[in-house]
Amino acid sequence: MAKRMNRYETVLSRLPATLEWSHGQDIAAVSGYLLEPDGLPRIFLGSGGSLSAAQLAMQLSVERGVMAAAMTPYQYIFSAWSGLPARVFLLSAGGRNVDALNAYRTAHENPGQQFGVMLMSVASLLEETMRGDGEENVFTYELRRRDGFLATNSLLAFYSLLFRIYRGDKVRVDDWSRFDSIGSPLKAFMESTYTLDTGEWNEHDAALYGARETDRFYVLYSPDSMPVAVDMESRFSEGSVGCLQISDYRNFAHGRFNWFHQRKGQTAIIAIVTPESARIANDILAVLPDDIPVMRLETDKSGSAGTIDLLVKGMHLAKHLGHRWGLDIGAPKVADFGRTIHSMDFDK
Repeated sequence: MAKRMNRYETVLSRLPATLEWSHGQDIAAVSGYLLEPDGLPRIFLGSGGSLSAAQLAMQLSVERGVMAAAMTPYQYIFSAWSGLPARVFLLSAGGRNVDALNAYRTAHENPGQQFGVMLMSVASLLEETMRGDGEENVFTYELRRRDGFLATNSLLAFYSLLFRIYRGDKVRVDDWSRFDSIGSPLKAFMESTYTLDTGEWNEHDAALYGARETDRFYVLYSPDSMPVAVDMESRFSEGSVGCLQISDYRNFAHGRFNWFHQRKGQTAIIAIVTPESARIANDILAVLPDDIPVMRLETDKSGSAGTIDLLVKGMHLAKHLGHRWGLDIGAPKVADFGRTIHSMDFDK
C-alpha cells in the first residue's frame, strides 16, 4: 500500500499543474501597470513567503532599467520610502493580513504614490477595500490549489507570472520526479555534520560540536539566486526545519567565515550554485576545510529556468528536512501566541 502523503507533500504534488496554469493566465493588465514608462521607482512588498517574490520582482524591474526596492510592508510603512513618489506593488497569496491592508492605506494616503496588488485569490479583504475606494490596480488570479501554512504553489505562480511579465519566458520543467532525488545528497550531507573527526580539535570546539547533526545552516548565494535564498530562509524557519542565515559569496568573504573557524561543527553550508556563479562558488568552496560540511544546491540551467529549478529544489529540501524531524511542515500546530502576533495591528 502506498504511503499516504502529508499536507506539504500534497502541496508539492500540485506544482506541475500550477506551473501549467500560470502559463495560461492573462497578464496584459498587470504588465501594463508594471511596465508603464512613467519614470517612477517601484516598491515591491511581500510578507513571509511572498517576500521572495518581491525580491524577484525588484531584480526583474532593475534589469529593465527601472529603479526598484523590495521590502516588507512594515519596512515600507516606517521608512522614507512611504513618502516618496513611487508605484507600490504588493504580492500576496490571500490579501487578508493586517500588514497588506496597512501598506495599502499608507500608499492610498500619499497622493504621490500609486498602489497595485497581485493576489492569488479573489474576493479578499484587500480587494474589497481597494475596489470600495475606487482603486483599479487589483490584479487577481484564482489559484484554487491552497498551500496551507507555507507559500508554495502561490510562490511558484508569482515567479512564473513575473518571468512572463518581464522576460516573456514561459518556463517548462521536463521531469518533476527528479526533484525528490535531492533526499539522497541531503542524507549524506546531514550525516557529515555529525561524523566529523574531532581528534585534532581543542576541547572547546569538540564540546560545542557535541557529536550530533546540526539544525543550523548558512546559505551562500549569488545575486541571480538571491530570491531563492530568501525563500529558503523563510521556508526553513516557518517550517521549523532549521535556523538559516544567508549571505552572498563575497560578503561571506568579509569575515563571516570566522564563525566556522571559531565555532566548529555547529553550522553547515548550503551553497546555491548557478552557471553564472559557478566560478566564484567553486573557488570559495575549494578552500574551505574538510571539517565544514557543505551541500551544493545546484542547477545547470541559466536565467528564468535556473531560478525555477532552484526554487523547487529548495522546496523539496525543506520537505526532506521535515521528515528528519518528523514534521509535516505544511500543517504545523500553530501556537496561540503566534496567532496573536500574526493578527496584531499596528499603526504609525
